Amino acid sequence: MQVLKDIYKLCGEEYRSIPNVFAIKNRDALTLIDCGTNASDWEIVKRNMEYWGIDSLPVREVLITHAHGDHAGNAAMLQKQGAKIYVGQGAASVERSDDPLNFHYAYPTPFEPFIPDVYVKDKDSLVIRDLSFTCIEAPGHSSGDVCYLVEMYGKKILFLGDVFHIGEYGSRAWIGYQWFLDSDYDSYMRSLYKLMQVHADVLLSAHMQGCLTDADFIKRDAFIQAEEKFDGRWDKKRFIEELYAGDDRTRR
Repeated sequence: MQVLKDIYKLCGEEYRSIPNVFAIKNRDALTLIDCGTNASDWEIVKRNMEYWGIDSLPVREVLITHAHGDHAGNAAMLQKQGAKIYVGQGAASVERSDDPLNFHYAYPTPFEPFIPDVYVKDKDSLVIRDLSFTCIEAPGHSSGDVCYLVEMYGKKILFLGDVFHIGEYGSRAWIGYQWFLDSDYDSYMRSLYKLMQVHADVLLSAHMQGCLTDADFIKRDAFIQAEEKFDGRWDKKRFIEELYAGDDRTRR
């Protein structure tokens, strides 16, 4: 389905698949955000590329939001076909097929490892043809989560990965428990707070539906929900001390 001008959702729940795969038409080629789990997901992607008339455009880049197999499972295949693969610097687990941080044991097909062409870090700017992507490290769900912010046709679009999702009717954020081997609640809350400071018009996450309006409200709602849901699982006192470090104002 076409989400916005030159942005297509090629895999996801609408197609009875779990992970979302987005394609950005960028001049004479495609940039993907994540790439699905396996050959089954990729068949869905290919069918939708053909339907939307973008199948003749080569996939030149894949921006991976995190190392879990349902989002990076087809990266090795695409790299062999000539795509450049970008991964967060905290997601080196993609280099090993048996690394449990890939969550590979949850999927029926083995994870094919790969060495990323580029490891990205916070605040990196990726200039890809006509577009510039800002990398925002947002660990917590996993150690290597990266969000990608890009402006297109006057809209700032934030690709969230699995940091959080959009709930029913698009009215609220959807927050899941962070229970993976490298999940960390302190990092997660800091990441949500960090994303509140980033203006966006559109939110597109790695599962479920997107948010095409009131994106800043949804980001605030994500932090509020998580603050309540994970009470006792993260160190609020330390977070506040860090937040006000160097601030001479008296706090009561």
